[in-house]
Amino acid sequence: MRTIIIAVLITLLPVAAFGGDPLPTIGVFFSDSDHSTVPGQQHYYPQAGVPFYGYIYVHKWKCFLQGVEFNVDYNPSIVYGSFTYPQGYLVMGNPGDPEVCVSIVKQQHPILDWPIDYLWIMTLKLYIFSNCTVNGGGLANLDVIITDCEESGGTWKVCWEDGEITDRMPVIGTTAIVCPDQIATDTKSWGAIKSLYK
Repeated sequence: MRTIIIAVLITLLPVAAFGGDPLPTIGVFFSDSDHSTVPGQQHYYPQAGVPFYGYIYVHKWKCFLQGVEFNVDYNPSIVYGSFTYPQGYLVMGNPGDPEVCVSIVKQQHPILDWPIDYLWIMTLKLYIFSNCTVNGGGLANLDVIITDCEESGGTWKVCWEDGEITDRMPVIGTTAIVCPDQIATDTKSWGAIKSLYK
């Protein structure tokens, strides 16, 4: 019985700590074509020398987005090419320079973007110049991470609420993997997974 009570308390701790809602995230996704649906996977197997695209999306914002501040950190084997962004945004900084923060501000009224679960804010044009190990090359597990800005000490969002811009609020940056050497594909029921821990 004690084990069950401890398990319930551990499960409820994040809900109590964060008010019942998960913190919003920002991350790089691949294989998206129209920016209007749920983005693709956060892993990808590109071909050497051929451009591929990472789409930066915000997720679970639960507000009218007015701005976001973040940094992008690339594995040294990933070469940054350029970036584009949706019409109506103002971008300051360069996502190709890991020493510079990127700030994105909406120039149009943010009410047009909510309640969307995923919101596309930027596209990165990227390259690798050797193939992934699964394609006979030597590259594996190259990360593209949305990280905190050094200057401000975090990854932040600003929202539009009740006719005013809010104070900045924390956001969680996620990690995307280029050339992953393993991807979980086995599907198990929750009961089968629990039975492994008896």
